[in-house]
Amino acid sequence: MIFFKRKQSVKGYSKESDQPYFKSTVLNTQGRREGVDISTRFRGLEEIATTTICKNATLLDLGCAEGLISYEFFKKGIRLIHGFDIQDISITLANELFEKEKDNLSFEFRQADINDWGKFEHENADLLLPSYDIVLFLGVFHHLNEQDAKNTLQNIIKRTKTYLAIRTNDLLPRAMIDSEFDQIPVMNQDTNTGQLSIFKRR
Repeated sequence: MIFFKRKQSVKGYSKESDQPYFKSTVLNTQGRREGVDISTRFRGLEEIATTTICKNATLLDLGCAEGLISYEFFKKGIRLIHGFDIQDISITLANELFEKEKDNLSFEFRQADINDWGKFEHENADLLLPSYDIVLFLGVFHHLNEQDAKNTLQNIIKRTKTYLAIRTNDLLPRAMIDSEFDQIPVMNQDTNTGQLSIFKRR
């Protein structure tokens, strides 16, 4: 069981929120709101979370929360995971979750704000790879500043070697993605948590 000294409660997605995103018995967390659990949020990602795709692959998880979705990919054979989230408690929990796997996996989770992609890249240049086999960008796009969202997406596309998974409640600038990727049909997703789209580079 993991215990934390709680800060004053800050609702929402602030850097110092004391509210983990996911409800999880593994992490002993209640989650931010009802229905945000790993099984619900993972629906549809089974399309790329396969041993064939994940074996020895690299994963970039932008908006990783507590790392639980990354962990599902790890169980299928991912060899390296880099995760980023704006909330400090989420990063603490993600690193705790993966600590027991440090002999089987290269991983690092950091607190970061990707609104300013140039600043984000500069501050994490020591860690970021030029590209990743799989990039997860789940539930983040619609939280970015409108003027920065397209620039961030453009840079994410550049770092995606093969698969890109995006979940958002807003319309994506699809032309940016469709010029380089084919969309993969997504089955069994829960649209109450946003529309999940998965793309494969041509």
